Amino acid sequence: AALRLLAVLHTKDTRHPFCPPAVWLVPGLKPHAFLADLERERPAAQFLLRACPHVLPLRERIGLFRRLVRSDKNALGLLALETPPSTLIVVRRSQLVEDGYRQLAALPVAKLKGTVRVRFVNDLGLDEAGIDQDGVFKEFLEEILRRVLDPSLNLFKATEDQRLYPSPTSCVQENHLLLFEFVGRLLGKAVYEGIVVDVAFATFFLTQMLDRQRSSFYSFVDELASLDAMLYKNLTFIKHYEGDLSELELTFSYDEDVMGQVVTHDLVPGGRFVALTNENRYYGGFHSGHRVIQWLWEVLERDFSPAERALFLKFVTSCSRPPLLGFAHLQPPLSIRCVEVAEDQDTGDTLGTVLKGFFRIRSGRDAQRLPTSSTCFNLLKLPNYAKKATLRDKLRYAISSHSGFELS
Repeated sequence: AALRLLAVLHTKDTRHPFCPPAVWLVPGLKPHAFLADLERERPAAQFLLRACPHVLPLRERIGLFRRLVRSDKNALGLLALETPPSTLIVVRRSQLVEDGYRQLAALPVAKLKGTVRVRFVNDLGLDEAGIDQDGVFKEFLEEILRRVLDPSLNLFKATEDQRLYPSPTSCVQENHLLLFEFVGRLLGKAVYEGIVVDVAFATFFLTQMLDRQRSSFYSFVDELASLDAMLYKNLTFIKHYEGDLSELELTFSYDEDVMGQVVTHDLVPGGRFVALTNENRYYGGFHSGHRVIQWLWEVLERDFSPAERALFLKFVTSCSRPPLLGFAHLQPPLSIRCVEVAEDQDTGDTLGTVLKGFFRIRSGRDAQRLPTSSTCFNLLKLPNYAKKATLRDKLRYAISSHSGFELS
């Protein structure tokens, strides 16, 4: 739990800094001794670097990576000779991407890690003067990356602040996946050789590259600002809007520009024809895979008797029988809203909620709060219980109390 909390806090700080950088470093940690432990493959050092690498200063981490690269080159025999063998590629400036792809995409990894020399051919078909002593290759690498990452090629797109991410419509190019792999090879070569290239990727894309979106604490909404700041601002405005939502004239749909054509997507069946109102807005907190929702279905199916299930229906909808043609015809649709047990507030599974959950003092009120309902809207207000048994007992008490509108 402590490591997960540390990871959440560090991620939050990288997005919106709230403490000095030195806070994330381990006091008294000697980089040279730590690196020596890594070379000896000490489990503690390896775990620390894998679980929370930020405890080591960035300069030291870069130095460690350069040492690992040197060890890799030595294992490949690239440092054994004073003048190691090299691979020569001939590139026409007018066909930079095509020639580069043809000669480097299928190059064996061992040769790609070795020395690559470049000879440019000008527009007249003549070899350009100059001997490549790494300078020409650096020029080639920078220029080919500039061209292949250009949004006009439609392999990548740029955000408003010119941060790059894969284009959703890159599939119109027949070999787009091979081109992505080629870009990865070029960037890998740059990192391997310590060449700094002018490439800025969007934060949400880097997060996906690092596979962090699989974390239970990852929030797609928090990353949305790095893709579309205006969309993030508008969604945040709608989420916290306290006026009459119908005045905004919104529907449960969104428009997308696909190759110059506007395509409307429904968020719910027929959503483009359903106006957003204060009554049907989503309050958040639960989703179909949430543990509390899973517990609720298990309790209703396995623990409750038919009579108790009828009481549950009456508690939520004011009617102990389902609609004649099934719940698909229940209006408004049956909904479940999360109520925070300690504060009686609506919450969601965002980073802020996670942090609040870590720091909230458990006063025992989670065992006191009962489920409530709004039968006019077929809405069950369910606390975010920590245990399935608590949910079962409190729900059974609530539906059996016959307290009407006085239950709390």
